[in-house]
Amino acid sequence: MSAVNLDGLLSENGEIVRLFFRPKNKTTDRINLSITSLSLFDQTGNDIYAVVELNHQNPIAVPEQYVLYQNYPNPFNPSTTIRYDIPVSGDVCLAVYDINGQLVRTLVKDSRDAGTYTVTWKGDDNQGRMVSSGVYFYKIVFDNGSGQAIKKMFFIK
Repeated sequence: MSAVNLDGLLSENGEIVRLFFRPKNKTTDRINLSITSLSLFDQTGNDIYAVVELNHQNPIAVPEQYVLYQNYPNPFNPSTTIRYDIPVSGDVCLAVYDINGQLVRTLVKDSRDAGTYTVTWKGDDNQGRMVSSGVYFYKIVFDNGSGQAIKKMFFIK
């Protein structure tokens, strides 16, 4: 049990305290908060009426499986969006390859929390040069090889 002295903090509308909770990690919109009981007392130990309101937006559901979606638009020019789902936190590597299997551009190589992500590719290589029109593949590897997927896309100049 904790006690906090809020003497003199009463606002014009009778509000004593308002607490805001935000996720520490900006890639998630989901917060689990549980208040099992709340009791407020004045300085003499008398009960104070308390109202607890939980206002929230609908949380984004955590995906149930690894998914790599088809890019859009496809064919594309000048850019395309690639979306993927991750059901649990882990490492992700998303890269673009040419028709010969040569690496063109690494879009993501980082640890990610569970969630849905989008990445935009602007048709450039790792050195920032525009690629030529043609067929490209994007490959995602989840959690150091535990899952992977490949999709085909078309870049048109």
